[in-house]
Amino acid sequence: MAAPGDGADAVRARSDAARYRHSTPCPQQRRVAEKPPSRLNRLIFVFRQHPIPEALLLIRRPLLARLFTPLRLALLPTSMVLTFPAVGAEAVTTAFGPLEAAQPLTARGLAERIRQDGAPEVARRLTRDREWARVRRAVAAGWENWIALLPDLMPAADPAMGRSLQVALRRALPRNPRAVLSILDPKNSNQLGGRTICAPAAEPASWRPRALTAIRAVHDIHLVDQGADCMRALEEQS
Repeated sequence: MAAPGDGADAVRARSDAARYRHSTPCPQQRRVAEKPPSRLNRLIFVFRQHPIPEALLLIRRPLLARLFTPLRLALLPTSMVLTFPAVGAEAVTTAFGPLEAAQPLTARGLAERIRQDGAPEVARRLTRDREWARVRRAVAAGWENWIALLPDLMPAADPAMGRSLQVALRRALPRNPRAVLSILDPKNSNQLGGRTICAPAAEPASWRPRALTAIRAVHDIHLVDQGADCMRALEEQS
């Protein structure tokens, strides 16, 4: 309320002063207002305004390195898988040609190579590329398509490898007796005859009863001779 004797100019001046006091912050409020926003607040603000690119600029390089190094390491095996076959195909002269260098060894692929190049050539390449071990493991596991390759591959293999393949066939007998019996020589030859393949030899004691049970479960008129030779070889060792 205006004091008596005050003029209009004095009243206006006091009103302006009061308005200034209410609108001007005190020093403590000024310090709070002038405090820079935290890094989190700036990130939130920038993400709201410019979602990705500018927000990344506020993150320091060490933090970026910690964030992206695990990602690079996780992607490294994928890049190796994607690039190494192509590099190997160009840089190494392989036994089966540049296009086949990046392809896995399969029974179907071997059968096709035997048909095109002949078993002796394929056996020579398997020896040079040290791939016989893969053939042995597949046969010993009882995989039928691999076992079917042995009548062609065994005569072309060297004697030591031939004996190793015989052992693989012997171990496959309890797992897949039909596949093993189907490639045995009905004339009972030394290499693929039932008396040779089905002889227990150095197999553990548990192998013989398992082999007998497996052979007795095969009922195929086309495998009668092979099964009989195999049973005789097993029973002679009893």
